[in-house]
Amino acid sequence: MIGGWCRDLSRRVGGVRVSSLNEIAGNAQPEHRPLKTLDRLPALPAWIESRFGEFIRYGLASAVALGVDFGTLVFCTEVLGLHYLASAAIGFSLGILVIYRLSTRWVFAHRRLDNRATEWTIFVAIGVAGLVLNQINMAGLTEWGGLRYELSKVVSTGVVFCFNFAARKALLFTLSKRADPNASRGVTPS
Repeated sequence: MIGGWCRDLSRRVGGVRVSSLNEIAGNAQPEHRPLKTLDRLPALPAWIESRFGEFIRYGLASAVALGVDFGTLVFCTEVLGLHYLASAAIGFSLGILVIYRLSTRWVFAHRRLDNRATEWTIFVAIGVAGLVLNQINMAGLTEWGGLRYELSKVVSTGVVFCFNFAARKALLFTLSKRADPNASRGVTPS
């Protein structure tokens, strides 16, 4: 993804051959002066580009889900007067719906399971495990650590994000060992 993007950028920008960032910015250097070109960057292996891209997309999708989660937490606690842990559970549940939709439509390249009901069940089970981890972190940081619930949520979010990504990637969004690696991308073997 990154290496390929850099190589593509170094070859063409708007149909014009470009050999450096200086040329893109309109600051072309004299020919006699050596330029560091983007096409000299080593290509990243496809598995790194794929995993890195999925991690970045998962981070962006998680940010959207976190907005729903955190907004619900604050709204339910401050406006509706619910206990912060009840509000956190409601927000986390709504966040699961958002992240599932984004994960299956945009984030991950491969799906391990054909049965979507089973996939959803496992996805939610991972989310529930994340919710338990979230609740333990928030209670510990708020009740025993003396932090405000909002700050506890921020700290807990980092821990739960890493747990959820790793578990979902490993259990749901990787190719099984017996699957054709090109099957989910629509590539037919030659």
